[in-house]
Amino acid sequence: MRFRFAFLAIAVIALTSRAPALAQAVDAKCAPVLARYNSAPGPKAFAAGTTSGCGWQTRSDRFTTMQAIQAQALHQCQSAGGDGCRIVASVATGSAGQLNAQGRTPQCQQAFGRYERAAAPKAFAQSSNGSCGWQTATGQIRTTAEIEARAVAQCQQNGGQNCRVVARAP
Repeated sequence: MRFRFAFLAIAVIALTSRAPALAQAVDAKCAPVLARYNSAPGPKAFAAGTTSGCGWQTRSDRFTTMQAIQAQALHQCQSAGGDGCRIVASVATGSAGQLNAQGRTPQCQQAFGRYERAAAPKAFAQSSNGSCGWQTATGQIRTTAEIEARAVAQCQQNGGQNCRVVARAP
């Protein structure tokens, strides 16, 4: 038992040197969860309870917006017995080291694959920091201008800065 406590204490100290405010905001039982969060690509969110519990989420097919990612992190924290769970860290985009040759994060590369398979008309927007968004025609969104505006808006909602349409199919 002492070994396990010592290991957790060392993990918390190691995390504190990398992210002091975040490591101090979580209890020692969350150190392994925090380590997984720190190594995951963005967009992502980490929630911690006031005295116990934590949870995190990264972007996936089910959680595509920061709002959904943060809501799931809070849900996981509460499910882990967290009291007064709150978002204590979030990353709106992937880091520059995670961008591919087209300037896309892995999540945006997956989104671009879905965009490519979608029926036209459609538009794909991308930001200077790697975020993206895309849109196809729907019952309410029909014109090229509306489709492009919605793709840019989704890119911005996903944390994009300077979003612009980089691909379109009329």
